[in-house]
Order: sequence, then C-alpha cells, then structure tokens
Amino acid sequence: MKVFVPLIIAPLLLISTFNVLSNEDKIVVRNANDSGQGSLRAALLSGKTTVEIDASVGSIKLLSPLIVEDVKKLNILGAGQWIDGSKIVGNDHILSMKSIADLTVQGINFVGNAEEISQDPDKQVGGSAIYVGVPASFAQDLNVSLKNVSIARVGGHGVHVSDCSTGSICGGGNNAEGKGSSASIYVDLDSVSIRNVGYGRQDGDGFRVDERGIGSIYMNISNSLFYEAGADGMELDEAGSGDVVVNIDKSAFLNNGAYCDLVKFKNGSKCDDEGSPDLDDGFDIDEADEGSIMINLTNTDANHNYDEGFDFDEQGKGDIVFNGKLLEAASNLNEGIKVSEENGGSVRVLLSQLLAVDNNGSKEGVQIEEEGKGDLEVRLGKSTMIGGAAEKLKVEQADKGKGILKIESSNEIELDLKGVKVK
Repeated sequence: MKVFVPLIIAPLLLISTFNVLSNEDKIVVRNANDSGQGSLRAALLSGKTTVEIDASVGSIKLLSPLIVEDVKKLNILGAGQWIDGSKIVGNDHILSMKSIADLTVQGINFVGNAEEISQDPDKQVGGSAIYVGVPASFAQDLNVSLKNVSIARVGGHGVHVSDCSTGSICGGGNNAEGKGSSASIYVDLDSVSIRNVGYGRQDGDGFRVDERGIGSIYMNISNSLFYEAGADGMELDEAGSGDVVVNIDKSAFLNNGAYCDLVKFKNGSKCDDEGSPDLDDGFDIDEADEGSIMINLTNTDANHNYDEGFDFDEQGKGDIVFNGKLLEAASNLNEGIKVSEENGGSVRVLLSQLLAVDNNGSKEGVQIEEEGKGDLEVRLGKSTMIGGAAEKLKVEQADKGKGILKIESSNEIELDLKGVKVK
C-alpha cells in the first residue's frame, strides 16, 4: 500500500469575468420593462460583453424566457434585483444560454412560478432558472461564475449546465446517457442560495452539471446554500475520461431529495426505485469511465436529506480521493457519507473533525467501499458518530486490493469492516 498523502487541491484558476475592459463592451439596463429600449432583454440581444442593471431598476417581470445565443462571453451584473419569471410556463427556462464561452451572473435573484408539486413524476413541469447548453462542437473550456445570486421556485433544476447531447433531459447517475463536447466545465459559486426548486418533476436538482466526452468538471463553492431541492441539492455527472475536482468551504446541503416521497407512488414510474420511492441526496457525484473524483470539503454540512448526505460514486478505472474537515452529516434518511468505487481504482479518504448524528436509515452512518482491484485507505481523526444501531462506520474492501483503516483521537465508534485491517 502506498503511503497516504492528504489531498491538496489548488485553487481553481477560473477566468475572471467581473472586470469590464471598456465602456464599449458594456450596456446598461435602465428600466424594468420586459422588452424595448433600455430593457434587460434588449441588452442581452445587443451583443455587448457586459450587461449592467442600474441600481435604480426594480424587479423585472418577464413575459417570456430570456434566450441568448452565439455570445463568446457574457457578464450580467445586477444590484440585488429580482428577475421574476412567474409568467413563464411549460418547460421554458428563465435564462437560457446557448453557444457561449463564459458566463458570469452577479447580484441577481431569480424566482419562478412553481407554487405546487407536480403529482406526475413522469412529466416535466417547469424549466431551470439558468440553463447553459454546450454545443457538441465546443472545443474550448466553459466558465460559469455566480456570485451573490439566489434562485427559488422553479419546477426544474435551479441551474443546469449541460454538456450532453440530450440537453435538459440528460440521464443522471451512472446511466451516463448522451454524448458531449471536448470542453471542460469550470464552475465558481460564491454566496449562492438555491432553494425550493425541482418539484415540477422527478430528478429536479438544485445545481446540476452534466459532462460527457473527454472534458472534466472543476468546481469551487463557498458560502452557499442548497436547500429543499426536490432531487439532489447538487448533482455532478461526469462520463468519459475527464475528472471531477471539487473544493467546497462554508456551505450547506439541507433537506433535499423529497420529491418522490411527496407524490402518489406508482409502480413503474420514474419515482419507482425497485418498489420504493426514489429519494435523493444533499450532494451527489457520479463519475463513469476512466476519470477520477477529487474532493476537498471544509466547514460544510449535509443534514436532513432524504437519501445520503454526501454520495460519491466512481464506476470506472479512476480513483476517489476525499478530504473532509469540519463536516456535519445529521438526520439523513440514509448514510451521512457514502463513498463507493466499483472497478480498478483506489479509494483514499481522510476525515477530520466529522460529526455524524442520527443518520438512521436502513444503512450505515458512514460507508466507504472499494469493490474492484484497487486499494482502500481510510483515516478518521477527532470525530464523533452518534445514533441508533445503524450508526456505524462501514469500511469494505471487497476484492483483491488492500484495505487499511486508521482511527485517531475519536469517540468510540462502532465498526463494520470487511477486508480491512485496523492500524
């Protein structure tokens, strides 16, 4: 077994789109009209790089979706305004971006019209607040940056970035449906709040990225909240040779995943998960094929979610490397933390100052497993796990690889081990 080396993920080098190069690149929104001179719609169609909403402009009530195409870079800079999409019906998105290179949204609040829960999980009702579609021919990296942005009451995903040929219905989880471009996707979220979204259909996430092809997903998140999404608070799906690299600090994933528990259950529907409602997680990563998952979480909570709190799955030859410090996973209906690698990759997990409380679903409080030929190494330090009989630390090496568990300076923790040596 190789010596465990704690993961250090350097700050992601995201292209800054906040700076305005010249007044020639900027247009100012002067009124709250749906269209016409001085409106947000007209500004987005102007071809200017930066659209700035004047502080005097109040809530902007849209009569139809905002659609932007064939723009190389776009900054939308607000001063706390609400973009009211409550008049937008069907599956249209409030803001739909296509064929762009970089998108920055700052200081704007989006609200939709999803007042009721759709009782038919097989029908999609409601689009996203922000949809970014990546064309199959896209060859450069895509940068998406949100700062001081809130999103509420849309029937679909809060934000959906899709590098997937099937667009807004790209298959989630390990199905790895669809094809994609060669682009990598860089996401930077700072002080973002996404709440009460995704109740118009099954699998409506708070923030979702679908990446297909050879590109990777790189994500920085700080000071952000993902609350009461119908499906996952955040879902990252990567299929192909690319990686998923995530840094998160001072954020929370709370009370997500309840949609299929709230609608009338029907056998064979999209909510049917082998005879039970298909519930979802606080933060879910699924990586298929050869890429790896590399995660660094600090000061972050995943509480009261209807499936796992943190759920990280890798199906191909890639590894999982997970560093977590000052994490809380409490009252999730399934595991507080689940890390799973199914093929030849290795798993290395370092958890420090973890608090796992009352994750009293049918499985363990924390479950870490490696099912292929790769090695497994878990270190747990200064941590506490409190709960019922199911609140265990389960560590499993199920094949020919080596498995090691080391626990340091932690309260007494009940163990469920297979193929693992304790050091």
